[in-house]
Amino acid sequence: MYEWGSAVVGRSKCFDARVLAGINDAIGEANSIFVLTEPKYSQGMPCEASCVAEGEVFRLRGHAPFDIIFGYGSAGVGQNPWSAHLGPTAQATLANAVALLGWDLRRLQEEGFRPVRNVLYGFPVGHGLKDPPRPPG
Repeated sequence: MYEWGSAVVGRSKCFDARVLAGINDAIGEANSIFVLTEPKYSQGMPCEASCVAEGEVFRLRGHAPFDIIFGYGSAGVGQNPWSAHLGPTAQATLANAVALLGWDLRRLQEEGFRPVRNVLYGFPVGHGLKDPPRPPG
């Protein structure tokens, strides 16, 4: 989580910082060197993460905006910048959790959906396309 969150900014960094804080709290690492600082402007961001021990297992739970959930779930279905930090079990867990919401993440990763992903993350519609769409007219 620390490596993943160290490379991002904005809303993603805020959520990653909250997830990591929850993990550190659950494992009793109050003085961990693995800490991410939330961006100053993220105080009102509608996301939350907590981690609790349930016997020998830890349960991570929370909520976040769609783009963050989509990004985490996408890490479980293919090769992308996020998946490099996850093992097979974590990838499958993320993908399965997001699939329970009824989203077909594999299909959304297809090149035909790139314009949708671009808009979701604030890029121009044609970003990264060989033949960007032209406005009607």
